[in-house]
Amino acid sequence: MAGAPTKMAGASVNALRALKQQAKAERIAVAAETHGNELYVYHHIQTKQVVYSLTKNLNNNDSIKQLPFIGKKSVPRALRKDHWAPLASVSFPKPSLGLTTYQLLREFRRLHETCYDKSLVTEKTRKERKWMIMDQKANSVADLAASLRIAIETENKKAEEERRLHKIKYEKTIARLAAKAEAEGTTFVARPLELEEGEVVHEGDITVRWRNMNDKEHAEEWPHVVSHAEQGRADRPYVAPRVRPAEEAELVIEVSEPETEVIYRAVDKP
Repeated sequence: MAGAPTKMAGASVNALRALKQQAKAERIAVAAETHGNELYVYHHIQTKQVVYSLTKNLNNNDSIKQLPFIGKKSVPRALRKDHWAPLASVSFPKPSLGLTTYQLLREFRRLHETCYDKSLVTEKTRKERKWMIMDQKANSVADLAASLRIAIETENKKAEEERRLHKIKYEKTIARLAAKAEAEGTTFVARPLELEEGEVVHEGDITVRWRNMNDKEHAEEWPHVVSHAEQGRADRPYVAPRVRPAEEAELVIEVSEPETEVIYRAVDKP
């Protein structure tokens, strides 16, 4: 009898562990289904370096891997939140579009970092060359427009190929069933094949939300299905509130007696 409570406690712990593992598996499954629906672009406010992320929160290791070593202090040991600001965020109707765009952006980035004008080597100093290569803000906007265009064309071609293969399979099935019906002396009526024609990505399906709408002008042309909007508060990371100068405001501490809660608020001086 002495060991009964121990066995019950062990069973409860195992049941709780199983529930946690099940909840974790469900979260992973949901994240896998939506992985690629959103793409986030961040830029360094000083060097104008740019990193891409498929999650709203930047991952330190993944983001640093995107920054090439060009010279001293070109790659930080860790990301500082006060040095990085959102440039844009992109919403996609399908995860495959977002993943293709993300891959293309990384490939374009590598080209900018390795295939630059030779005049940078002969006419610029090492320090000037480092700052020019790190400045990828304008290039990233142009790359985003080109990547979206390529991703949309790829998705449309993929859908067209799937329709073609489906039509071939349908015709073969109809021919086989018709031959079988004729051999059995029965009547066979085929149902017409209904396939959605045209582009799979329609106007307004892809939305680019900008922190500054003027940044989209770095690209000469955008695909016609892409719409633009300003980032709302929900799209931006946390920003500390602005503190007024000491001569304009003073800090007053109020104590609420029933709950003994301390409340801080700023009030204007008379």
